[in-house]
Amino acid sequence: MIPLGWITVAFLVVGIIFFVYMQFFTEMTVQGKVWFIWSIAAWGVVCIFLAVWSFSDFYN
Repeated sequence: MIPLGWITVAFLVVGIIFFVYMQFFTEMTVQGKVWFIWSIAAWGVVCIFLAVWSFSDFYN
């Protein structure tokens, strides 16, 4: 089993690359901006969940 900390780090890196790609290489429409905001929010929630999960897993 891969440690959750590495999964969290990988998820963060992928999200940052995606964020930079979206900022520089796509033309933003209104609908695109809405989807972008929702995806960032969902990504943040998953990151927090993974961080809390790995933290509690580490101390148990």
